[in-house]
Amino acid sequence: MLTEPLRINDTMSSANNSSPLTYTPISDIGKRINTARQAYQSGKTKNMEWRCSQIRQIKKLMEENTDRIVNALASDLHRPELEGVVAEVGDLMNKKERKI
Repeated sequence: MLTEPLRINDTMSSANNSSPLTYTPISDIGKRINTARQAYQSGKTKNMEWRCSQIRQIKKLMEENTDRIVNALASDLHRPELEGVVAEVGDLMNKKERKI
């Protein structure tokens, strides 16, 4: 378990030490929004396999960063560790598993 709370300037890396978390520059946000809108309007997001792959990626992110999520819940919301793991992370991962 991490002992320090997650802060905005922290870097998050996966359990296998892949690339650190990077933040989108303000100047790129409009472009990103347009890209997302184009993907939606193209019908790409209606494809079930595409949706399932997105859910798998969310699950992977949660698995790789469980400690940081639990620490952030404790720091921000004063949630006990067990409650954070069971009620938040575990519950969401179970819901994601049922969706795919």
